[in-house]
Amino acid sequence: MKFAIQNLLSWREWQSHPEVYANSLEECRLADELGFHAVWLAEHHFSPYGICPNLAVFGAAVARETKRVRIGTAVVIEPFSHPVRIAEEFAMLDILSGGRLDFGIGRGYQPKEFTGLGVSMERTRERFEEGDKAGRGRRAPGRGGPEVLGERRRVGRPAGAHSRALTACPPNWLRRAASILSAKIWHASDNRPALNAWNPLSISRRMSALPVGR
Repeated sequence: MKFAIQNLLSWREWQSHPEVYANSLEECRLADELGFHAVWLAEHHFSPYGICPNLAVFGAAVARETKRVRIGTAVVIEPFSHPVRIAEEFAMLDILSGGRLDFGIGRGYQPKEFTGLGVSMERTRERFEEGDKAGRGRRAPGRGGPEVLGERRRVGRPAGAHSRALTACPPNWLRRAASILSAKIWHASDNRPALNAWNPLSISRRMSALPVGR
């Protein structure tokens, strides 16, 4: 059995933002020293629930402060960024961390985040699938395939790219899950799935109806 921690980088009114970041880094250092398998980080925007808008930046800080613990993203919200840029940034993080990245992307679910960034929630599944395809290298730029034309972004063929691309392929059954939230997480270095997860609307509704404390 392997143990991990998840850090939302939540902000409380008695804390400053620098304190949240410093405390979160200290938790990651302790997890590394105590032998935890991984630390999982979450992207959020415009909310005290989580104040980490860029997991590549914070993940790089974690990489500098730790030696062996794996660094997981749970998750990078794909509709908010260009998929090839996401792939570039996290390939770089995987290199900087010495191959310790567990990379996860998701569709996002908080309306105010989409509103604040000017992104529609209506076609998040299509955008998620588009980004997954382009970012992981299926007929992707720099790999000999044709240009990929997405619903919102044209993906060309750049002159160069990171040699350490995120190319693992999670099982396709996740694609067919009828869900309000979905995510894909895989090992960046050894091309094998780490976690496949989704949160169907029916389960989300049942969870939201549970009394506090259950």
